[in-house]
Amino acid sequence: MYQYDEYDQHLLDERVAQFRDQMQRYLAGELSDDEFRPLRLQNGLYIQRHAPMFRISVPYGHLASRQLRKLADLARNHDRGYAHFTTRTNVQFNWPALENIPEMLAELASVQMHANQTSGNCIRNITADPFAGVAVDEVADPRAFAEILRQWATYNPEFAFLPRKFKIAFNSAAEDRVVLRVYDIGLALTRNAAGKLGFRVLVGGGLGRTPILAEEIAAFVPWQHLITYCEAILRVYNRWGRRDNAWKARIKILVKALGVEAFRHEVEEEWARSKDGPGTITEAELARVSAHFAPPAYENLAAHDTTFDAMLTDNKAFATWVKRNVRAHRQPGYASVILSLKKTGTAPGDISAEQMDHIAELADRFSFGEARMLHEQNVALADVRRQDLFALWQQARTAGLATPNIGLLTDIICCPGGDFCSLANARSIPVADALQRRFDDLDYQHDIGELDLNISGCMNSCGHHHVGHIGILGVDKNNQEWYQVSIGGTQGNGTTLGKVIGPSFALNEVVGVVEQLLETYVDLRHEDERFIDTVQRLGTAPFKERVYADRQPQRKPAHVRQDHQERPRRGRPPPDRHPRRRRGTDRHRGAHWPRAGAPRRMAGAARGTAAARPQRRTRRVAGRRRGCRRAGRRCGTAQRDRSAVPEIHRRPQLLRRHPAAPTSRLPWRTARHRRGAARSVQLHDALRLRRPAATRRALQRRTARGCNRQHRRLHPALSALGKRPATALSPRRA
Repeated sequence: MYQYDEYDQHLLDERVAQFRDQMQRYLAGELSDDEFRPLRLQNGLYIQRHAPMFRISVPYGHLASRQLRKLADLARNHDRGYAHFTTRTNVQFNWPALENIPEMLAELASVQMHANQTSGNCIRNITADPFAGVAVDEVADPRAFAEILRQWATYNPEFAFLPRKFKIAFNSAAEDRVVLRVYDIGLALTRNAAGKLGFRVLVGGGLGRTPILAEEIAAFVPWQHLITYCEAILRVYNRWGRRDNAWKARIKILVKALGVEAFRHEVEEEWARSKDGPGTITEAELARVSAHFAPPAYENLAAHDTTFDAMLTDNKAFATWVKRNVRAHRQPGYASVILSLKKTGTAPGDISAEQMDHIAELADRFSFGEARMLHEQNVALADVRRQDLFALWQQARTAGLATPNIGLLTDIICCPGGDFCSLANARSIPVADALQRRFDDLDYQHDIGELDLNISGCMNSCGHHHVGHIGILGVDKNNQEWYQVSIGGTQGNGTTLGKVIGPSFALNEVVGVVEQLLETYVDLRHEDERFIDTVQRLGTAPFKERVYADRQPQRKPAHVRQDHQERPRRGRPPPDRHPRRRRGTDRHRGAHWPRAGAPRRMAGAARGTAAARPQRRTRRVAGRRRGCRRAGRRCGTAQRDRSAVPEIHRRPQLLRRHPAAPTSRLPWRTARHRRGAARSVQLHDALRLRRPAATRRALQRRTARGCNRQHRRLHPALSALGKRPATALSPRRA
């Protein structure tokens, strides 16, 4: 893995000293909360529900054994004895004291770790395939490129204040193990027809409130132009990305708004100005960084080991673990091992200080002193001799790290949720714990087969519920925890977004819902068909039908007063007078309700009282809006028989028209309740009189904002009135 040089270490130490001074000034009251906020966020410090949360970056997921031991020390000395591994290869401490953060940063710097840019609107931690360099199906090792891009992005002043956070991921294998299509930029290392190395570039992915999958904007970019092309993308985003709305500020919204072709055109134009500039990667620079990722000193081993094969035959538990937790290695005689952090009774992704120490020992003994974090919140040892697998399994079992559930139902991806996060709508950890305990039977899990179950406590989707075979999202209903269930999402190759099956469920119903989904799958599956295959074949309908079979909403019988016909409410017309009129709220009834038989807006016109001008909200009652529909016509159509509409529902008309203008009725909202519109005058016959010039101007303003079809249909007719027709004078001027 990459080792810092003197320049790297000096830069990191300076940043620690800078934040220590900022923290002292904040604690002394010299910096306000608003002034301190951007400073703490770019150093990974959040304020959560109960305490500060400190997030530490682990670039492309690589951890040396000395770094694991340092994390264990921080957990013991500054937290409550554990840490949390996230889906983006970060480490989070949920209970540190605010004044201890600078000291924690200093200790991290001593082992070449930091918390830089783990928050804020900047380029975040860069992730990569956890099995890079050892995978059988990879094109080339992407770690050197990930490190070069990390160094370019760190403290880059041009991109320190982007419209929103920005995430980049690398993959170089046939299997997508980082879910490239949910990143702002996904970089897939590939070779073109000539055998040259380059990147397929995907842009505009993201989950959260608006889940969107990234689209390809470049089929092949030579590796020399990796920085310049990413720089062009970021400059286009920095220039055109929205800053007025945080929910629409991600690059995925910009790509969707412009369209892929238009966005590609903008990027190509920007790239043409910097394509061969100082950001071009040279052969010498690539060789310098690649030297840090040279293969370790592998032994020359046989592809098959008879002792290992005998262990598989004699020990069923060991064979089950190997089947689920061991991956092939490109070097003969070696394998990669996944240590599960999903033991029943433990929150997914949580790891104790003792377990971190234990993994460090396993890494030193079996895997050249290195461990790797996975997107699924587990830990991998990438270079283990196959003849050592049995000894590794035995030691991992004693530490609770050998649960054979990788890729199964209880290998749950889960965010901290409402137990810690101040943004969460509901708790995630209790749901995950209940599911683990209900489906703890490994035989049942193996019978169900591969299944991704992801849980998020809010729409930010830190648990990636959108791409789970079963996704669970916490929602808030009247300050109560409810959970929305989706199925059909996939991660990896052919990433898709799941579909919500229906209304949300209470906390105590979630386990039963998942159980019914699995029962439906077992009943309908074909031989050797996975859960996701069955969902894709049949759709969500049979699953939805099973889940909601006993949850059909029961309509409450309407409460009807027995004396309703005899005693209508005071101030209201009899119920059979206008049966389709929409009822207003209680505050709009009473004094403003018109007398029976009088036009609604002119109820007090004859009396000259304040009731002649009721509140605006009262004017927008659907009775007047539906006046033309009662005569069998739609709004905006010509009215040939005005007498067919009851007087109370008639709409105002111009008393006199220009001869060139066709006979038409004005939309009911035209020139009403708008500043600058002509004030209406009350007449004895309850008709409104509008000035055509003011009406035309108001209609043009509505048309410019994208008005509805009836306004656009009337616009040519009203334009024929001319700029200032001398018709329809007000009564006073007449």
